[in-house]
Amino acid sequence: MNLKKRIKEGLKKVYARFFLNTLSKYSAADSKQARITKSNKLPSGNFAKNGPEYEKEEFPGIPETSVKPIAFYLPQFHPFEENDEFWGEGFTEWKNVSRAKPLFEGHYQPRIPGELGYYDLREKSVLQRQIELAKQYGIYGFCFHHYYLEHKTVMRKPLNLFLKNKDLDFPFCLHWANEPWTVRWDGEREKGGILLRQTHDEAENRGFIEDALPALRDERYIRIDGKPVLLIYRPALFPDFKKTAESWREYCRENGLNGLYLVMVQTFFDKTKDPRKYNCDAAVEFPPHQGFCVPKKLAVPFHVDKFEGEIIDYQKLAAFSMKKKNPSYTLFRGVMPGWDNTARTKNAKIYHGSSPAVYEKWLAGLSEYTKNNLPVDRQFLFINAWNEWAEGAYLEPDRKYGYAFLNATSKGIDQCVKGKMKTD
Repeated sequence: MNLKKRIKEGLKKVYARFFLNTLSKYSAADSKQARITKSNKLPSGNFAKNGPEYEKEEFPGIPETSVKPIAFYLPQFHPFEENDEFWGEGFTEWKNVSRAKPLFEGHYQPRIPGELGYYDLREKSVLQRQIELAKQYGIYGFCFHHYYLEHKTVMRKPLNLFLKNKDLDFPFCLHWANEPWTVRWDGEREKGGILLRQTHDEAENRGFIEDALPALRDERYIRIDGKPVLLIYRPALFPDFKKTAESWREYCRENGLNGLYLVMVQTFFDKTKDPRKYNCDAAVEFPPHQGFCVPKKLAVPFHVDKFEGEIIDYQKLAAFSMKKKNPSYTLFRGVMPGWDNTARTKNAKIYHGSSPAVYEKWLAGLSEYTKNNLPVDRQFLFINAWNEWAEGAYLEPDRKYGYAFLNATSKGIDQCVKGKMKTD
């Protein structure tokens, strides 16, 4: 490595550590913060007690339905080389999660996991229990966030573990989260602080599809028309995604697959909503990326002198989403149990007013939409997310709600199947 490159890499690390320390001063729970240990023990204290919103585990009988909820899945919860380099040895997303603190009255922070604890996704038993819970409450499959930057895989161990163990019998697909890694955790290149670049040159694009091929071939992989379903987060970052899409399809056909079913993610970053612009077969919603359509900046009394983010009405977002009309292209709808990325950034977006009841109604409404507007073989509905703990978007049990959001998931599906939609 030449001197110029060594200096550049050193500055990356300094910038990342400075950002992490600054965020810690803003949101750390000082000496009382949870210690992330191999035993996964929960922190003690009054904040860990089950409250009135807590619901116990249920074993609902999931009715047969053509609507198939797929939950986005974050594979971040384990140590890996890049996190060790940028944030310090042993860093995982749990460190962000455990140090958050409430910013206003009624603000639910920190988020403390329930039965699964501060798990390590290198352990097969964790994946086994996650899949067991997902099936129990009516989740059809996982959509793994997938990372391939600077011509290499990143954060790959959980997916490798899943692919290796065929007894982890659960449908899945991949979502290439194709954006640069930045110290701000937001993928915004123009704001600086890039840790890993997403170049999208021909070699990287080819390397990605070659890397994804074993997963695309897996018998558990979700397909439409016999084609593996592959989600792309930001197609606008490619020099020519139409060309790339066609080359990927050809590569898959050459390797024994029936092409690719490409799905464009609708985001804040791109005003394009119609996937046909990018030679994609469908689009998928990714809330909160439609939140700009509803009133923002709710007035709340803060505990801090300056809040640099936004407070947004979760219930209005849900109501807006349920009124959306069917577009001329194939659209997979998206719902989220909540959103609050206070643990990651000072510029947090907090969707205030989320609850299992509102989420249940939203999920039931979009399940009904899906049943009425999509062919039976592709009635997929996406949930953001199964385990985005640092963004307050997760279905997994926690210490406040217990299994309430999982219970709401099964109830929302049941409402749609039985035609008993709640109107209050």
